[in-house]
Amino acid sequence: MLSILKHRNFRYLWLGGLVSTVGDYALYIALPFYIYNLTGSALATGLMFIIETIPGLFVGPFAGVFADIWNNRNIMIISDIIRGVVILLLIMVQSIDYLWIIYVVAFLQSVTSKFFYPAKNKLLPRLLGKEKLVLANSLDSMSTDITSLIGPSLGGLLMISFGIFGIVVIDSLSFFISAMLIWNIRSSAALGQNSISNTSTSLLSKLNIWNDWVNGIRVIGSEFTVISIFILMSIIMFGQGIISVLLFVFVQQALGGGSLEMGWMISAQGIGGIIGGLIMAKYGNRLLSVRTIILGFSLTGILLTIMANMTQISYVLLILPFVGITVVCAEVSVSTFFQKSTPDEYRGRITSSYRMTISIIMMAGMAFATLSGDYLKSSTLITIAGVIFIFGALVMWFRSYANIHSSSESSEA
Repeated sequence: MLSILKHRNFRYLWLGGLVSTVGDYALYIALPFYIYNLTGSALATGLMFIIETIPGLFVGPFAGVFADIWNNRNIMIISDIIRGVVILLLIMVQSIDYLWIIYVVAFLQSVTSKFFYPAKNKLLPRLLGKEKLVLANSLDSMSTDITSLIGPSLGGLLMISFGIFGIVVIDSLSFFISAMLIWNIRSSAALGQNSISNTSTSLLSKLNIWNDWVNGIRVIGSEFTVISIFILMSIIMFGQGIISVLLFVFVQQALGGGSLEMGWMISAQGIGGIIGGLIMAKYGNRLLSVRTIILGFSLTGILLTIMANMTQISYVLLILPFVGITVVCAEVSVSTFFQKSTPDEYRGRITSSYRMTISIIMMAGMAFATLSGDYLKSSTLITIAGVIFIFGALVMWFRSYANIHSSSESSEA
């Protein structure tokens, strides 16, 4: 697998992503704690997560079209430079009066990222060819696991040593380093301009987002497996929205910890994620079933419920690797079933509809957590999230059982 790093252009692309992601993880850990300590409000903290989600609903489809039209390498370089500059605005936030700057930065960072990643996905096959994509994507996935181990703990240590502003500077530098590495990519695929003829017409014809969303929903409703996954993940992502907002508050309220402990927790789950990925890579053909999905999310919900009622960080750190395993096994199964069950001619529209709708539902979970976080304990709300995971698995089981029963009656008739 590592032999692919001998490919010069891919090596620079991979290293750029690795560096910037480590910086992102470091800030991801520190910033919510900074907001909560500054305001003492779960509402103020949750609002940042909601603002970060909004661009995915509106900017994502546009950004994908730009990746088809413009030079991909230049899009990534410009995106990194913009993110490196914008993040420095956080240095100005030295009191609650400047809290609004954090929200502006979160929004701009999210918008810019929506342009970076489609450009990267577009460029990767051009650099390597389709025959090496499996290796490239495997190594790219491994880099995410590596950063989930390094970045959070690094963020916690930097927060203690240098405060939020030291982390901001380091994160900004990581973007500039990434831009420099990507600038070193040299190939006709990276440097050649994409066609920009009839750009306005292309944008208008490709960005009929509402019709694509409706058409995708229509097809989803006609495929049993797809609609089952759609319902399941809609329920799960509402619970995930709650956890995304309140996990930081839980660490502080229930565990008496801070950014360092949060870093340990994400790293612990990252270890489980790596194990889960290795399990599915080796035994995926045997484990790929609806039972794996139901069992995976059921166990995840049970583990989250247990974790929510703990007060010792050591016990939480023992539970989280198992959460990582169960989540990865369930999500890999969901993704595979989804890909196999969607018709080729509609897969793009279905995927777009799926992602947009899931984003909306996750935002609803975030909004619920944000509005409730100042009135209910974080442990109570995370317990609710765990129960939601279990409920989603039960709905999936009920639909599968009903479908099998219905099919049996039809065959007997």
